[in-house]
Amino acid sequence: MNEKKRQITINILSFILVVTLVVIFLPFQANADGLNEYELGEVVKTGKDKGFVKEKGIQKDDPHYNWQLGQFSLQGYTRVMTDRDKPIFLKTVGDTVVLNFKLEQNIDALNGDKSLVIAVDERAYDNKLYRDETNFGRGALIIRKTDAYTNKKGNAQLYTDYLPALITGANTQVEVCEEGDYEVSLDYSIRNKKINIPFIDKTVYSSYDDYKIYFAFSVRNGNCMVFPFDVITGEELTNQTNTENGFYLDLAKSRYLEINVKKEMLYKGANGLVEDVRFNKPASDGEKYTDEGIYTIKVSNPYTKEETIKKICVGSNSILKAYMITGYSISEIRSLIQNGATIDNDGNIIIPEQKTEKEDDDTSVSEEEEKEVVIISTDINNEVTKTTDNEAIKTHIEVNEKENENSDNHTMKIVLIMSLLITVVLSLIYLIVKNKKKQKNINKQIAIDPEEVHLNNEKSSLKEDGRVNDSKNQSATKDNEIN
Repeated sequence: MNEKKRQITINILSFILVVTLVVIFLPFQANADGLNEYELGEVVKTGKDKGFVKEKGIQKDDPHYNWQLGQFSLQGYTRVMTDRDKPIFLKTVGDTVVLNFKLEQNIDALNGDKSLVIAVDERAYDNKLYRDETNFGRGALIIRKTDAYTNKKGNAQLYTDYLPALITGANTQVEVCEEGDYEVSLDYSIRNKKINIPFIDKTVYSSYDDYKIYFAFSVRNGNCMVFPFDVITGEELTNQTNTENGFYLDLAKSRYLEINVKKEMLYKGANGLVEDVRFNKPASDGEKYTDEGIYTIKVSNPYTKEETIKKICVGSNSILKAYMITGYSISEIRSLIQNGATIDNDGNIIIPEQKTEKEDDDTSVSEEEEKEVVIISTDINNEVTKTTDNEAIKTHIEVNEKENENSDNHTMKIVLIMSLLITVVLSLIYLIVKNKKKQKNINKQIAIDPEEVHLNNEKSSLKEDGRVNDSKNQSATKDNEIN
């Protein structure tokens, strides 16, 4: 019964160990297997010597009916969408978009039929992508890319005698795809050996047909970011920062993002300084902005519908800095300054506030002790708040404590998981070792020689007889003494 309980305990602990390992490693495995893949292309018949341009479906009596030569696929993208039946693949930071082709047939026995082979096409051309007549060999791969920035069609890349270099059943990388529009065509000719002479394997009559796998797709940047850099230091500028040197824009090769820049500056009006929009226009990659003012950069991605806004202040005007940081209007800032407020280097407005005197305090108070600093700033939603130094310090401490608490919770989870694993493993080892020792003791008891058992029994009997005789002698002695 104890052995049965021990076995049940071992099974339960083993189950806990397996479940724990699955929970820990399953997310990593899911991430490794989660690579997106999209199949592209469909075979069509193009007649014979027609420049691979006359497309028609494959009928039942066609030698290419109901089987395919291979499959193109795209991997490494983040999201796919369609526009007029053309797929658009969105890539983000870290993505590498790759076009692959997998050959699924033996080109010397297509669809398992030795009479169907990929033929050598010595005088071929592609009327859509490659019009110069040339020797395509046994299959030609043609790729043409349209530049993402100039919308200019590039020269088609031609790979002749493409199919013999491939390994059947293996994925072959065709090209790494950056932003742009792509057209791909695999042109090949099939020879159908219709009449053969027996015994000498000589073909006296063959027919030829041309086919192609054609498709088009686009690759776009899925990010919605633009990067402003200081024109002198080259340092990247974050949102709501100031530079006296000016800045330039780096679009990070995102040619399809819509980017507008609005410039605001101070203008002397009838009522003093007021803000004035000087321009609001599209931006280009590398464009520089060095004139004083506040620049609002608005980036939108037409494919993801996302928007990003950044503000950069150029110049040393403290009122401009405060206008950008606090969200106050120019007239409000001027009013605060007239009432004794000052502006620090970051654009924060500092307002001195007098404390009320304590009636029960007879000691003199210094001028610094009579004031407490109020900083006017803006959060991410441009909501203006007022906090004292003490409140700001308290808030900072609370944020740090919360961050530390989150970090401690994360560490505690890891420690608990590791402790559980170690406990389960040690328990299994202990039970296994204990079980082996018990089994060894049982085996030893079973292996005792029968003669040795008999001798031990006889010795036990003699000892018992001796004890009986001794007791009898002792009784007799006592009787004699009494008499």
